[in-house]
Amino acid sequence: MKWVQGKNKILIRLTTALVLMLVGGQRVWAFGSGRPFTVPRDITPETDTTLLVIDEGRDNVVRVDLATGDRTIVSDASTGGPALLEPVAIVVENDLSLLVSDVALDAVLRVDRATGNRVIISGCSDSADPCPVALTGTGPELGDATDILLDPSNNIILVDAELAALIRVDPVTGVRALLSGGTVGEGPLFGQPRAAVSDGAAGLFVVDANQDAVYRVDLATGFREFVSGRTIGTGPNFIFPTGITRTPEGQLLVADAVTGNLLRVDTTTGNRTIASGTDVGTGPGFLAPTSVFVASNGAALLLDESLQGILQVDLNTGDRTFLSRAPTMTITPATGLFLSGQPINLTVFAIGKGDQAINLGVILDDIDVTSTLTPCFFSQSPQPPEPPQPPEPPQPPQPLQPLQSPQSQVALPGGGVALSCLNVDSLLNLLPGRHVLQIELALFDSESNTTSSRLRDTVVWNVYRSQ
Repeated sequence: MKWVQGKNKILIRLTTALVLMLVGGQRVWAFGSGRPFTVPRDITPETDTTLLVIDEGRDNVVRVDLATGDRTIVSDASTGGPALLEPVAIVVENDLSLLVSDVALDAVLRVDRATGNRVIISGCSDSADPCPVALTGTGPELGDATDILLDPSNNIILVDAELAALIRVDPVTGVRALLSGGTVGEGPLFGQPRAAVSDGAAGLFVVDANQDAVYRVDLATGFREFVSGRTIGTGPNFIFPTGITRTPEGQLLVADAVTGNLLRVDTTTGNRTIASGTDVGTGPGFLAPTSVFVASNGAALLLDESLQGILQVDLNTGDRTFLSRAPTMTITPATGLFLSGQPINLTVFAIGKGDQAINLGVILDDIDVTSTLTPCFFSQSPQPPEPPQPPEPPQPPQPLQPLQSPQSQVALPGGGVALSCLNVDSLLNLLPGRHVLQIELALFDSESNTTSSRLRDTVVWNVYRSQ
């Protein structure tokens, strides 16, 4: 099923991000209270003081206070209506409701801004994906609608990466019709359109991750033309553009998930410059930016899926600061299946304010095994013996250097700690069966001499007897 495949991407994204944080970055930690983001996918302004985030990992809609970074839940499993399964895009419809695109349900849902209750207004196919209602509205079935917005007449427009098309949806009947793509509209075909923004008149700007380009699309005819890309405009190329917005001055800002850059695009020439990212601006570097818009104060607000936070970007300097981000903890391997005797190398990533892990607690199947793993987590990793080497010729005296050896606890340059323990299955004597492992720790910051985040995570490992 498509939604299961989508959820499996989470571990890959998180692991990639954490590995990158091990090799470089700035010290960054928590901003704002509330539950942390897991896989934030889309961001949109709600009011002058709040914004909304879709979190695909937690299947919820989150409201973020622009002044404090505090996060509160608008809609999740505790509110009413069909459950969100893989929500990826959001837009404010009016004072009463929000619209959400869910690529597992292949549907558009209307969400009550006050209660969080949800109703499907278009789509929801009768395919292998779980669908709690019958197909709503006629027209092409949705594939992967990765962005959602409104046209000047308040019709819904979906950017569908799988169908390589833009789809117009009637907000009352749910009827769907091709707006551009396939047999509708002339011009270069889409490859994998990802996001769109109004051009301020009767068209849209669309980023395409397959064509590595920005299109302009006429809303009346569906006509498509390139605005910037491989053969149009100078400057750094797009590699995987995922988000787009328009500045008050009429320029475009494009977030590229692979290069980790926020690019400024001149809509007349197609020329591209880095607004923030590689060698431009200070602050935490982007890892996987997915969505961007310009706030009323003139700063760009950018959602980074791998950093699991919202960054504010000064468009004059390119400097980056976190607006909202919570401490997080991740255990790898994650919940999964293992064969008896298969080595399990345990790694714990605790991200937050601090450079040392303290107050470790480990519970395995309701039994405290902290004393078993503490020596593994808090001592030098064993070194394999080196093979005999032929004697070296005498060397002149060299200045003394500090010993360099891998540690099982490593401070993350981004703020936090990575703990590792090899072959934990043998240390814990993991026999065939179901095992629940819970790890809890606190972070200590040696710069401020304070203890901050207390973090906890749990995984379930099912160990099967090997044949």
